[in-house]
Amino acid sequence: MYQHTMEAQMRDAVNEQPAAPRTYWVIGGEYETMKFERLVRGSEVVLRPFGCCEDAQSAWRDVSDRTRSCATVRFSIACESSGASYVTGSMHG
Repeated sequence: MYQHTMEAQMRDAVNEQPAAPRTYWVIGGEYETMKFERLVRGSEVVLRPFGCCEDAQSAWRDVSDRTRSCATVRFSIACESSGASYVTGSMHG
């Protein structure tokens, strides 16, 4: 279901043409509290640019599995395209 949502986001709503090429990043780290508002200094993680969402999702799963026992660690997939960027969805392991 998540992949279907991602594919919908990748389409131009006006003419149903594929969107401009996008770059995906897995970002996150350890947060100070369970409110997930501020990262602990030095815990920030940015995993390389990925050319497709599926590769970023695979990397997210890997890092989430490795940090599953840490309740204050969270990762998301961020996307950038043509100078604009956004977080595609917060996914928690």
